[in-house]
Amino acid sequence: MRDITYVIDKSAIPNFSEGVTVFDNFDGNITSTLVVDSSAVDLTTPGTYTVIYVVSDISGNEAVESITVTVVDLTALTITGIISILHVLNEPEPDYLEGITATDNVDGDIVTLEYKFYDVETSWSVEGWIKNTLEAIFNSGEDTDIFELELVAVSGTALNEARDNGDFEMTLSGWQGLENDAPALLGQVYNSNNPYMLEVGFDTANAEVTVALPNTKIELIARNADFVARYPEYIALYDAYVLIENPTEQETSDFETAIDGLTEEQTPSDMEIDLHQSWEYILTIFIGDNLTTTYNQLFLLINYVFYNSTETYYEGQADDFDHITAAMETVLLDQMIAIPLFSSVETTVYSNRIVFEADSYHARMGWGGIKYMYIGTEQQD
Repeated sequence: MRDITYVIDKSAIPNFSEGVTVFDNFDGNITSTLVVDSSAVDLTTPGTYTVIYVVSDISGNEAVESITVTVVDLTALTITGIISILHVLNEPEPDYLEGITATDNVDGDIVTLEYKFYDVETSWSVEGWIKNTLEAIFNSGEDTDIFELELVAVSGTALNEARDNGDFEMTLSGWQGLENDAPALLGQVYNSNNPYMLEVGFDTANAEVTVALPNTKIELIARNADFVARYPEYIALYDAYVLIENPTEQETSDFETAIDGLTEEQTPSDMEIDLHQSWEYILTIFIGDNLTTTYNQLFLLINYVFYNSTETYYEGQADDFDHITAAMETVLLDQMIAIPLFSSVETTVYSNRIVFEADSYHARMGWGGIKYMYIGTEQQD
């Protein structure tokens, strides 16, 4: 038995039993009872692995041995698309990465994204955080990095020109003053029901969305059950009435009179009735734990059913809302609109000499920026 070195795409696939024989002083050759466990070995990923050999004789004596398998990658990276460039003086600087790809037999494509941002001091910390976060996500679990975000600081003029010329594939944006309510903001700002979205050809509102909401489904079932338990008299009258096909005016009048005859404790409010009917409808369109609807309808459900129907948060709500965020962001990526960032909230502490001209703080515009504030001669209350 000996250790093995395997070179990816070059060595023959090893047979870990080849050449191994086992003899016992009483039983003789017992190689047929040898058990070889090579389940931990991954011949496609560089690393060090262990193969375990186990054998036992008729008397129950057991022997265990092991070898080390070292998997290495000696194949160089492949870069294609490199060509000579003729650059004319005073012409725009060429894109030196255009048409160039880098591949590796193990890691596949090495993706590099060029990320342009406005070159001011305050931007560097934010863009550095974006770079570190995205690279950590995409390179997680990889032996070597497969993703790089290349930061390119440019002037405001250059950034505006890139925007006006459509010289970009996607944009990243963040918002100040939020409480990480990503689904609601996605529904408000990036909804094509807004004219400024339709004018440029985007139609997110009608995009189909399928999202797993197991915890929300459980909560809606529980809320329905609670409604039925609290208002059994109303439910009995309502269920009897809706079973009547084409009710007459007298039957409708009798139903309304019976409802009016209930006590205040027996009668749900109009809002409770509307929510109950919404919950019942939503539960009918679930397929298993999955809800399929449109981008805009999902936004409406978030604001008027999932959130505002109760003062308390239900178990698993955060997980389900992460699913909603991912589903809505997928629609945006499909239409190449933007990748919103909702991972942090900024806090600013102002001197008590600052005078604000804005009437109130705005969730997205803050205090209106420096244009709407100035330093006073006296301390402010």
